[in-house]
Amino acid sequence: MIVRPDMRQYQMLDILIEFKFVSLKAIGLDGRTLAQMDREALRTTLPAVQSKQREAEAGLARYREN
Repeated sequence: MIVRPDMRQYQMLDILIEFKFVSLKAIGLDGRTLAQMDREALRTTLPAVQSKQREAEAGLARYREN
């Protein structure tokens, strides 16, 4: 959701929601194994997840520039 500055009627914080999808095939795990992993393990041990995280952070940096 992006609220254009010229369309704002009230002062508000900018909100950026970005959804990323990583298939089980891309990470090489089954759903049961994945469900048992904690968030930190997901972020630090799975290259496909790390790649999507970098994409999201790059997008955030672009939005912050504007």
